[in-house]
Amino acid sequence: AVQRDAILEQPGYKENNEGLELYRAGDLAGARAKFAEAVAALPDLAPAWAGMAEIDFENGDYQNALANAESCLEHDDENVKCVAIAANAARELGDMETNQRYVARYQELNPDVGPHLSAPGRSGRRVHAETPGA
Repeated sequence: AVQRDAILEQPGYKENNEGLELYRAGDLAGARAKFAEAVAALPDLAPAWAGMAEIDFENGDYQNALANAESCLEHDDENVKCVAIAANAARELGDMETNQRYVARYQELNPDVGPHLSAPGRSGRRVHAETPGA
């Protein structure tokens, strides 16, 4: 536990955890700022990219949601939440080719999922994308 606590106090991890606390408290702007600080300190910290992507998506900033989800996936290509956010953001932007690429990736990671995909958000809300004709 002591070693884990020491890691969580390191630059990047510390800001990511602070961002999670702010997110849970409903302070999306503060949380997003902390996640941005986290990736500035530790650019390969996929959970912080995921946090920014989720907040951007919730705020309707689909371009940044997609960009941050893709940054997340550069560091963790099996991050289901980032795959779902990327699919959803691409759909919202009208980029069905990118949407379908991420829907296919989601289904590769979750072969038992039907035509609807979802990933739970930190807030408990679910992120959804649909395959055509679903």
